[in-house]
Amino acid sequence: MAKKQYLFIIISLVILTTFGQKNPWYPEEDSSSKRTGIGDFFHSEKPSSKSLMFGYGYELGGFRPATLRFGYEWKHIAGSIDIMRSDFRTTWGIDEQDKTYGYYVISGFGASGRFYTGEMGRGAFVELGASALNPKIKVTYKTATNQDSVRMDKWKSQRVSWGAGYRLGFKPRGLFVEVVYLGYTNINQVLIFTDMVPPTRNGSTAILKHAWFIKKYRINTQALVGIGYSF
Repeated sequence: MAKKQYLFIIISLVILTTFGQKNPWYPEEDSSSKRTGIGDFFHSEKPSSKSLMFGYGYELGGFRPATLRFGYEWKHIAGSIDIMRSDFRTTWGIDEQDKTYGYYVISGFGASGRFYTGEMGRGAFVELGASALNPKIKVTYKTATNQDSVRMDKWKSQRVSWGAGYRLGFKPRGLFVEVVYLGYTNINQVLIFTDMVPPTRNGSTAILKHAWFIKKYRINTQALVGIGYSF
C-alpha cells in the first residue's frame, strides 16, 4: 500500500509542475489558472537562473585548459566564480637512462562577467575576467637504476582575461553547450625552476628545460568547449 501512495504522490507532483510551468520566452502562452503553489516553487517567474558548467579545451603551446564554472544569470548579464586548471607534459633526453619528464601545471580560481545577446545565459556573449593562479613544475629524473626522483617548485601568478563565445540551449533553463575563445595576459612576471641555478632565458619562450618563464603582459589564447545545466 505504501509503494502505491508514494507512486501517486510522485505522479501528482510531476503533473502539477508540468502544467504549472511558465515559459519565460513566451509569457503570453502561460495559463495562470493552471498554476499552483508547487508549480511556482519549481518554476520561478524571475528572469534569472543559476548554472553549473564544465569546459575543456586547447591552448597554443600544448596546454590543456579545463574550467568549472558556477554562474548566475540575470536577463542579459551574468557573473560567475571559476575554478581553473591547465597542464602540459614534455620529455628531455634521448638515452632511456638519461630521460627526465616535465609536468607543468597551473591551477587557481577567479571571477568573470558576461553579457549575452539572449536572456538567462543564452546566445552570443562577450566576457571579462580576472584570476589568481598557482603555477607549478614537477620534474622526474630517471636514473640508471630505473628509479625516479621528483623535485617541485611553485609560485603565484595573476591574470586578466577576455573573450567571446556562444551558448546554445533549447530552453531558458536546462542543458546547454557553449564554445568560447579566450585571450589572457599575466600581470606579473614569474620564473620558476627546479635546478639549483636559474636557467638562461631564451627570449620570451615560456617552457624551458626544468623551468617555466611566464612573461608579464604576454598575450595567450585558448579555445574551450563546455557543457552545463542551468536551473
